[in-house]
Amino acid sequence: MLSRSAPEYRVDLASGEGLEPVLRGCDVVVDASNNAGRKAAAVLVDGTRRLLAVGQAAGVSHHVCMSIVGCDQLPMGYYRVKTDQENLVAQGPVPWTIVRATQFHELVAKAFGTAARWRVLPVPRALVQPIAAAEVARYVAGVAERPPRQERPAVAGPEVTELRRLARTWRSVTGSPLVCCAPTRRSCWPGSPPRTRTCTGGTSQRGSGCCSYWPRPTAMLTPSRTRSRSSWTGAATPT
Repeated sequence: MLSRSAPEYRVDLASGEGLEPVLRGCDVVVDASNNAGRKAAAVLVDGTRRLLAVGQAAGVSHHVCMSIVGCDQLPMGYYRVKTDQENLVAQGPVPWTIVRATQFHELVAKAFGTAARWRVLPVPRALVQPIAAAEVARYVAGVAERPPRQERPAVAGPEVTELRRLARTWRSVTGSPLVCCAPTRRSCWPGSPPRTRTCTGGTSQRGSGCCSYWPRPTAMLTPSRTRSRSSWTGAATPT
């Protein structure tokens, strides 16, 4: 694993530091880097440009990029950056596969746990199709072991559900005093219609872990330190 904090293989996509020596002899690069802050473009776009250039010089034969289902349909800064990253990979010099995933169960639970600190959560009538991070990891590993597809396969959870329903389930299971309310805008994403399916996977590969992942009350900490424990089994398999 390569990262800025890795003890052995330390690299920095924002500057390109350390990329050349660690990519020598690599056949496949799986880019799961992320930055949702102000420097998102520096890491995800400029960093991807550096990664592709160094990868080409090193003889990398397959570049696998992690992305988000519907990122090209959401007019928000972070998703625009992810779309730019996708386009850079698709137009780049290294054979590629872009794996799009829906929201992780863990991300949804973390968002609810953070909101619980303020006791209020604006929840739009959006439809989501969350999936366990471990299932996505297995799917990506399968993609990496196969030849480049030059396309954007997607992987999603087994069921489409309302974000409001997930919030109510989380509140019930955790005993949180969180108050779910409708946002003042029509949706949390500007320009998106109510009950939008932008965040669902459509005909994508389905995982098997559904909403039963929600934690049991006995496993919970206080609302501000909520953790989730998955009870799903199975995995999505690349096709």
